Amino acid sequence: MASPLISVIIPAYNAERFIGEALKSVFEQSYSNIEVIVIDDGSSDNTAGTVQAFSADILYIRQANQGIGGARNTGIRKSSGDYLTFLDSDDLWHPDKLSKQIAFLTSTDDLDMSLAFVEQFIDDSVKDSPDAPTLKEANRVMPGYVAGTMMISRNAFEKVGYFNTELKVAEFVDWIDRFKSTDMQYAVMQEVLLRRRIHSTNQGITQKAHMADYLKVLRRSIHMKKKASL
Repeated sequence: MASPLISVIIPAYNAERFIGEALKSVFEQSYSNIEVIVIDDGSSDNTAGTVQAFSADILYIRQANQGIGGARNTGIRKSSGDYLTFLDSDDLWHPDKLSKQIAFLTSTDDLDMSLAFVEQFIDDSVKDSPDAPTLKEANRVMPGYVAGTMMISRNAFEKVGYFNTELKVAEFVDWIDRFKSTDMQYAVMQEVLLRRRIHSTNQGITQKAHMADYLKVLRRSIHMKKKASL
């Protein structure tokens, strides 16, 4: 049986600083049947040059800025894989991330999606900065309810639908909440397959003005649960 094609979708915004490392972690995967799609979400730096110089095997797409949800949605529409995965442009995958997850998904009955554990780490650029003592979550290992640990069949993703482009942050929280409202099944693999970089330009830091999006998602989740219980 042929190995399933896995789409690797990487949204990028002013990502020239770290995207080379992210791509390296993708192209060093032990699983080889992949397509790599980078969506440049209106960058003003040299993201384009960095990506295009890395490998001719990358499908590079540039669009006007739509936010991370919109960028991921573009990548999904342009992809052709049987399974979808996502990596933020500043994070890193374990070399066996794809091979372990595809084996897990295809060998487990009635499983539609896999997540895994994530390890957060402080980037060297902020270790000596005044902000470093406040980065309490760094170097913490935890279940990874983030897009970078996810692998999902295309059919299952389409049942849930695309990411909400009205949300500048919390778009994955919203999506996973919608997944949980279906009858589909997921499991969290008990090993670290993603390393999440903490640095001064993390979306959670630069998009503080949009933190109310989390409250919107929470309210919607409560409403959906109340509606389902009626």
